[in-house]
Amino acid sequence: LHELQYPEAAKAGEIQGTVRLSFIVEPDGAVSNILIKQSVGGGCDNEAIRLLEGTRWIPAVKNGQYVRSRNEEDISFSFGTRNYQDGHSY
Repeated sequence: LHELQYPEAAKAGEIQGTVRLSFIVEPDGAVSNILIKQSVGGGCDNEAIRLLEGTRWIPAVKNGQYVRSRNEEDISFSFGTRNYQDGHSY
């Protein structure tokens, strides 16, 4: 499992939000046909796709066979509590 790496452009622009992805889980657990349904920008969309592609999913089962299925996943990007004394978030 990959760890989320907050994109530098998003940090610099203090971009936060949730990227919503739609995708197909193939019978072998790989993902394909990734679509961005809700974008955040600042490199967060690409990072969300990287995380999704690096994850093996449990495929759907129909009549005892693994089959393709469409799924959606939300990946949130947010800073911790903001420190108003120096303006940075930690």
